[in-house]
Amino acid sequence: MLFDVTFNPFKVVLTQPIYSTDDYLTVKLHTKRVLLEILDTYSSESINLTWSGGMDSAFIGLCFNELVEEGTLPSSTFSFYTARYILDGKPCSIEFERGIRFYEKYINSDIDLHIYDINLDDKTFLEKSCLLVNEIRRPTLGSLVQEQFRRDIGGRFIVGCNYPYRYDDTGLFTGAAIDQFWHHLPNSPCISIFDWDADIWSSFMTPFFINRPIIPYKKTLHYDKYLWKGMKGKTVQYMICFPQLFELFFKHMTVPYIGSVASVQEFLEHVKEQYMNTYRTSIELPNGELITSVQQIQEYFNER
Repeated sequence: MLFDVTFNPFKVVLTQPIYSTDDYLTVKLHTKRVLLEILDTYSSESINLTWSGGMDSAFIGLCFNELVEEGTLPSSTFSFYTARYILDGKPCSIEFERGIRFYEKYINSDIDLHIYDINLDDKTFLEKSCLLVNEIRRPTLGSLVQEQFRRDIGGRFIVGCNYPYRYDDTGLFTGAAIDQFWHHLPNSPCISIFDWDADIWSSFMTPFFINRPIIPYKKTLHYDKYLWKGMKGKTVQYMICFPQLFELFFKHMTVPYIGSVASVQEFLEHVKEQYMNTYRTSIELPNGELITSVQQIQEYFNER
């Protein structure tokens, strides 16, 4: 694995040298490669893919679909699992509905898609999901519900929950949060494809990622905070690899914060404001130095 992650206290150590690339398509090649390596590594376990209707799951899904279309893997290798969120007796997620239309249009019909209804009026399920915040430290209802959904189904799930992320303009590795690395927790059923090794992680380290300015959301300048924060470098790269992903742009909330659900997310936002800084750390080199640049990483590993 690319990172050595420990908890209590939270610590993240980079174990392999990463690098930058000018090839924006290489992330697709490495995603397909890592899907094959995960399959080989966990061959004795049940492994599946999630489908939320968002960019990450659709990108991974299209990579698997290419492996099937090329004849590299049979369509039965993985199945997709998705949740249809029900509130007041009716489906309530635009992202789900749009994602299903996309799936039916672009994913091989021989690949199984399992749809589960999740009743957001079910207080027992919501409480169980929210309690996961004590473990995975991700105070976002959509993420908590999806994690509980995967645990209830059982087996392993390939997800795209960790990737290079710039918090500000001061450096590439100014911070790491437990909510990026919760798939390293012993109880998590998730395998994150994007921090499998240095090559797939580095495939995101493009000139666009490194050089684009980090512009905080301002209500007077930007249309919507959720849409603005969702404009990550990887989203642009996904669409370069698969132009059809433009049909899923912009992102909607996986679990819409409406009705009774809104008050639950308000509580989680309070948790985030009060405690999330205690769940952050900086990514280190094995010698304990805090990472600030790709050049620093290269110099350290070249000296070994």
